[in-house]
Amino acid sequence: MNKLDFVCVGAQKSGTTALDGILRYQVSDVVLPCIKETKFFHDDYRDQYKRGLSYYWSEYFPDSDGGGVFGEIDPEYLFFSECAGRLYQANPEMKIVVMLREPIQRAISHYQMSVFRGYEGLDFSTAVRKEKDRMTLGEKQINHFSYYSRSNYIPQLNRYIQFFGKENIKIIISEEFKKNDVLVVNEILEHIGSKRRLDGILFNKSSANSAKESRWPFLNRIINSNSKIKSAAGVLIDEKKRVAVKKMIMSINSVPITSEKVEVEVDEEVGADFLSLKKNVLEYLKDEFSIDATKFW
Repeated sequence: MNKLDFVCVGAQKSGTTALDGILRYQVSDVVLPCIKETKFFHDDYRDQYKRGLSYYWSEYFPDSDGGGVFGEIDPEYLFFSECAGRLYQANPEMKIVVMLREPIQRAISHYQMSVFRGYEGLDFSTAVRKEKDRMTLGEKQINHFSYYSRSNYIPQLNRYIQFFGKENIKIIISEEFKKNDVLVVNEILEHIGSKRRLDGILFNKSSANSAKESRWPFLNRIINSNSKIKSAAGVLIDEKKRVAVKKMIMSINSVPITSEKVEVEVDEEVGADFLSLKKNVLEYLKDEFSIDATKFW
């Protein structure tokens, strides 16, 4: 049976889409799933994980001949607590890649995504203050409203250290990836065991999962809501086709946010909380991984 050689586990809104594009289309010996972000090692609501690794390989690597460096990139895996242990069970020697963005910028980008998708109706600061209460309401709320929690990297990284050890974890500062893409990608390739190295990046990183707003907000609210019609469609339509149709509709319904609209107001209380979080993360990265992120954050 095949085994996963590496997984990039996040963080969300930290450059994972760009990295997926680069590895998928420019690195010939890296093999990724046929769809981006399978959610397999987190996804319980569709009973994916319970189906076992044989399902995972047949469903997401259907054309694999067993050669190459096998991996996946899914930012859900860093945040949800069960994923580290499940990945360890799949391969205890797996290499882990973690991309980390400046905490408040990551949270704001996450917030903008939730607004675009029609989930979020509160202003940013109010949403952060209500985050803990909202996250008690269910999986959907945890996923879309976890702005501060996902930027609190320390407990998330500790889970991966517990299972894989620091020597198997490669921390990438997203802002450095954006500035020195070839250097950073080649460091990742060395870490995951690829024999390839790049001289340049062809993939357009600036367009990968960039901030967007809806042409018609009501349409995104409809396709991202729960309804009997959607439930019936889910039974009749294959999951991969359903996801593809949803992405197509959201792509048609999106326009890039112009520079004048990117700013999100952060009040003094929430700003202070994030500054304290950022300070703690910077100290943690320095102490645990000898990484000085102050030059980028």
